[in-house]
Amino acid sequence: MRLTGDRILFGGRVQYHFGLESPPEIDNIFARLHETLLETFPSLHDIAITHRWCGPVAITWRRTPMIGSRENDNLWFALGYSGMGVSLATLCGRALADLVTGREEPWSNLLYLKDPLMPLPPEPLRIIGFKAGYLGMRFMDFVERFR
Repeated sequence: MRLTGDRILFGGRVQYHFGLESPPEIDNIFARLHETLLETFPSLHDIAITHRWCGPVAITWRRTPMIGSRENDNLWFALGYSGMGVSLATLCGRALADLVTGREEPWSNLLYLKDPLMPLPPEPLRIIGFKAGYLGMRFMDFVERFR
């Protein structure tokens, strides 16, 4: 959740679907997110939701972005913006623009450029790991309510 002027940006829980398939019913995701919003802020019950969006999540094994290029090639990539997609996409876009044009210096210490790209494990290990991480975050949210 984040305050944005006179608005609230309220993020949802990522749901992983086996084999990276798209969620079957996007509206159910928004309904559950709206319920969570009202549990968190009951006074917003009569306030209209003006914007909502959803889509596939680009995630890496460490949950941080990756920026790089293929060896001996001028094909660059940036991926893995899970959690803060808008801000990280902007940062990675700026980095890519400089890297493509040969201006590497401003980004030489950027962590996202240093680590090799590691693929996610195959199914079913991928879904087990994702579900375990999800349950861990939900548990941390639950514990935080009682602090």
